[in-house]
Amino acid sequence: MESIKTNLLTFAFSVIAIAAIECAAFLLKLQAQSPALLYIALVRLIEIGVLLVILRRSSGSLGLVSLSETGIKRILWRSLGWSAVCCFAIIALYWLMKALDPVIWQQLSPKQRSRVSPGLLFITGGLLSPIAEELFFRRIIFGFFRRWGFYLSTLISTSLFILPHLSSATLPLLPLMGGIILALVYEKEKYLLAPILVHITANTLWLIFL
Repeated sequence: MESIKTNLLTFAFSVIAIAAIECAAFLLKLQAQSPALLYIALVRLIEIGVLLVILRRSSGSLGLVSLSETGIKRILWRSLGWSAVCCFAIIALYWLMKALDPVIWQQLSPKQRSRVSPGLLFITGGLLSPIAEELFFRRIIFGFFRRWGFYLSTLISTSLFILPHLSSATLPLLPLMGGIILALVYEKEKYLLAPILVHITANTLWLIFL
């Protein structure tokens, strides 16, 4: 069974919609307001809602799960298995980068995040952002370019996935690794729930370390 491919209409509508939402958020300077995370959460919620509507209306399937070959319990266990693998990779990368460049972690000291609500931080960075990003980068972008091969679709979706993360203190290393792993998970499992759970796990773990 192949993963669901995104048709041109869905791809075009989704790219235009996300670009419009991000431009509007930038022009309104939503992320510069206080509390910034609340506005980012609102933007992510809007993006999730818009993408779900587009997928339903233009392609008819979200590709969230596939119950034709396996049960929901097996799907969850396999997704959690991928998440465990990702956890080990994140932990190893954390200690490696901390050993190679301790300055990075000094820049991300807890003092700089002391005013941020842990709950809001988790909802925004650990839950809403992974869902929105997987819908767009894996279901839409990867799904559209998959017809020309796994490697090309992984290259394009990962390259685009890196762009909004360039301001991160970890530079493109973490999103580069994440984009490749998430594309591989989606390719292997053929349903979107797997990379969503892996992404949520990775982001949550990273927030805990930071």
